[in-house]
Amino acid sequence: MDKLDSCLADVFLHGFATTGYTDAMGLSVTPIGQEARCLFNATDGTLIASNPTLANTSLSTARTQAAKHTDANGQLRPIKLDTLLV
Repeated sequence: MDKLDSCLADVFLHGFATTGYTDAMGLSVTPIGQEARCLFNATDGTLIASNPTLANTSLSTARTQAAKHTDANGQLRPIKLDTLLV
């Protein structure tokens, strides 16, 4: 369980970079998201940047942003948010 917790924490620790790392399970992970950007980037906007508190209004705002997400070509690409990591 400690290794699993460590792997989940690594998502946040390495969320601002696109360089690879080795997680607690010994797997090589490259934290690259959509359009080859890091998970937490200014272009896409993030919960960390725009909604620092965990409240119903923050979650509703995030779901609205995700539903209206457009890719780099201007195509509507809604994101289904189904997991919350705290």
